[in-house]
Amino acid sequence: MSIFPPSTNLVVGPGFKDRYVPGYPTNATGEVPESAWTGRTLREISRQEFEGSGVRVGELSAWDYFGDGSFYLVATPGHVPEGGERDGDGGEDSFVFLGADICHHAGELRPSRYLHIPEGDCSNLLSSGAVCPGEVSQSPRESKERGGDEPFFTPALAKDTPLAMDSIYKAQEADGKNNVLFLWAHDVEPFESAELSPKYANDWKKKGWKGKMIWSFLGDLEQKEKA
Repeated sequence: MSIFPPSTNLVVGPGFKDRYVPGYPTNATGEVPESAWTGRTLREISRQEFEGSGVRVGELSAWDYFGDGSFYLVATPGHVPEGGERDGDGGEDSFVFLGADICHHAGELRPSRYLHIPEGDCSNLLSSGAVCPGEVSQSPRESKERGGDEPFFTPALAKDTPLAMDSIYKAQEADGKNNVLFLWAHDVEPFESAELSPKYANDWKKKGWKGKMIWSFLGDLEQKEKA
């Protein structure tokens, strides 16, 4: 937060203050440095505000932050208590879903009931250029007796795994829409397939970023299969 002026509020989800305030070093065992909000407003959106807003992004409760439909805060608890994500306007008829820590690998999110793995040779979808036949990408899921509409992996780093899985499940609807680009904190694909700051993401749909990124993680599975 230090790169933003004090006039910039730090907006957090329900329960943040109870769990993380006071921060470090006032609380020697604090998980978050209090310097993140020192000198600025720490604004917590309550659970009641989320649930009472009547706004939803797919299956997720949301808060229309500016009141004009351009930027939503989305409730996605599980990885941390009462976690929250951002869904911002990405240009005409498109949005960028900033998933933060909702998942740590695309295999925790995909495939889903909204996105199925392409059949046959999907090498053209991999940023690494690896050859990944659909049959190869099937084997890890089959070994865990998962269907073709279920993600490869279960989240391993979560305070509440069942709740984290429920948040992922609900976020899959947005991920499956052609006009939503889903990004998260540990996603490496934008470094290869998108344009980074200070450039803008408004034209991501026109530039085909989603098509370049969405199945590129299958290259990870193909390399593991060879090993």
